[in-house]
Amino acid sequence: MNDLKQKLIKSEKFGSGKSKFTFVVGLHGDEAAPVIAASELKKIIGKSDLRGSFQIVYANTQAIKEKKRFIEFDLNRCFPGRENGKFLEEKIAFQLVRDLKSSQFTFDFHATDFSVTPYALISVFNKQIEKILEQIGIRNALFSSEESLIKYVANGVAIEVGQKDSIEAVEACLKIMLQVVNLFGICDKPLLLQEKKVRTFLIYRFLSKKGLVLDAAISDFKYVKKGQRIGWISGDTVVATEGFYPVWVNFQERLLFSKRIKIYDED
Repeated sequence: MNDLKQKLIKSEKFGSGKSKFTFVVGLHGDEAAPVIAASELKKIIGKSDLRGSFQIVYANTQAIKEKKRFIEFDLNRCFPGRENGKFLEEKIAFQLVRDLKSSQFTFDFHATDFSVTPYALISVFNKQIEKILEQIGIRNALFSSEESLIKYVANGVAIEVGQKDSIEAVEACLKIMLQVVNLFGICDKPLLLQEKKVRTFLIYRFLSKKGLVLDAAISDFKYVKKGQRIGWISGDTVVATEGFYPVWVNFQERLLFSKRIKIYDED
């Protein structure tokens, strides 16, 4: 397993002492924006005096090198993993859970096939996570019950930063990373934090977008009222039969429906 770690999981520590948090990138090897942002972060951090430490973990270096989502199986669907699993990614998942056991906070960065405003995916929600998301400017958080990395680490937060290879996603990811570094007091020259109240959501259904021309007024996490026009199918108007918050508006296959929820766990 140590041989696997050396070959496929790359960890880099910055600063000294016990790491305060971990950035994970490259869980999906074809999502370039977080990997590029991590490289840019290293350049910036290298010019700063650090107080405390953090680490960056490149989760699947082979998939990153080959620019593939995965080698044998989707890594973010393999958790908690198996030491002697059938698929390579099962073994990686098992080692990642082990490696991140001591991490107090884990930020897992992702990018999408389409344009989105950065948002968080959470499996737990407590005062610490709420404060962090507010202070780094993430306004919207979707609850996820998937067997993904964030479910198997302490205070895990996944962040979707934007479209895979876009410069906008790289810039958004780098900004978020720098704000986390600032928030934890790591860097000597802090950025100005953008505090936003966090709203939490749960996806409960979807609408197929086959033949649907979406109304331009529909956007991610912007409330759609009952009776409001969603768009048109073959010239016929499609209206909302209930109020909801749309998600993944730019996804070609379907429009996700979400609702506001309160999910507060004890610290």
